[in-house]
Amino acid sequence: MKQHERQKFQKLINRRTAILGGIKFSLFAALAGRLYFLQVEEAEKYRTLAENNQFNFELLPPIRGRILDRNGIPLATNKDNFRLEIVSEQTKDVAETLRVLQEIIKISPESVERILTETKKRRSFVPVLVAENLSRKEVAKIAIQTPYLPGIKIDIGQTRYYPFR
Repeated sequence: MKQHERQKFQKLINRRTAILGGIKFSLFAALAGRLYFLQVEEAEKYRTLAENNQFNFELLPPIRGRILDRNGIPLATNKDNFRLEIVSEQTKDVAETLRVLQEIIKISPESVERILTETKKRRSFVPVLVAENLSRKEVAKIAIQTPYLPGIKIDIGQTRYYPFR
């Protein structure tokens, strides 16, 4: 009887071992398949993403301080200035992007020509100012479309404000 129980127990252990081994093998195969897919099939996509993510050149203007009179009343302060910029390196077609932007906010044809000229003159990673002093409503409209407009960047700058002028 002991021999029979031992064989039954051994058979149960062998079955469990085989099932666990099969599960481990299938998980490992799924992991290996996913690694192959990401490293071989999707290699070009991730190479492009990595190249675009290498450098982030950004010119940062200095923040100017407040000027107060002897009573602590501000004579000069800073106000937020919402600006729309375009980076030609990140945009497939600058003219097409500007055309879409003209449907969202007011951009004059003269400004479009100026922007196109500036994007050709400057280095491709330097942002070119498209519009400034945008309202929060305009910024919201543009922000909704930014996933469809690569190369568009909303920047918050500072403008000098003189309360007594």
